[in-house]
Amino acid sequence: MATVWLDLVIFRHGEAESFVRRDDERELTNYGRSRVAEQATLLAESGFKPTELVHSPYVRTTQTAGICQSILQAPTMRTDNCLLHSAHPEQVPLLWGENTSLLLVSHMPLVGRLIKYLCPQSEIYGLPVAGFVRLKTDMLSLKSELIYDGRC
Repeated sequence: MATVWLDLVIFRHGEAESFVRRDDERELTNYGRSRVAEQATLLAESGFKPTELVHSPYVRTTQTAGICQSILQAPTMRTDNCLLHSAHPEQVPLLWGENTSLLLVSHMPLVGRLIKYLCPQSEIYGLPVAGFVRLKTDMLSLKSELIYDGRC
C-alpha cells in the first residue's frame, strides 16, 4: 500500500492576556496578534497551504486560527475539544480525515506531547507562544519527520 503523507503544522496560540477572567476567555495581546501574523506569513512563504485548520475552542486559539486562516487562506476552519491543553495526543489523528495538509492550533502541554508522540526522535519538548513545527507524517503509521522548526 502506498504511503499517504500529511503535511502537518502544529501551532501554539499567540501570547494571551493575563488571567483576568476564566482561562478559556483570555484574548490575544496586540503583541500576540503580531507574532502570530509573522509566523503565519513565514508558513505562507514556505508554500504551506492547509486544506483545513482545526483549533481548540478557547478564545486565544480561535483568534490565532483566524489570523492564520486569513494569511494562509485555509478553505475551512473548525473547533475540536481534542485540541484542548489537557487532551491526549493519541486522539489527535482522529481529526485528520481526508486532509493532506492540516494546521492545528492548540496549547501547551498538548503541543509538546503531540510532537513527541508523532516524532519521538525530535529534541522538541514544547513550543513558545506563536511557535510552530511542520511535520511530514505518514497517515497510516503516524511516523513523522520534522521538516521545519518555527519556534520563535
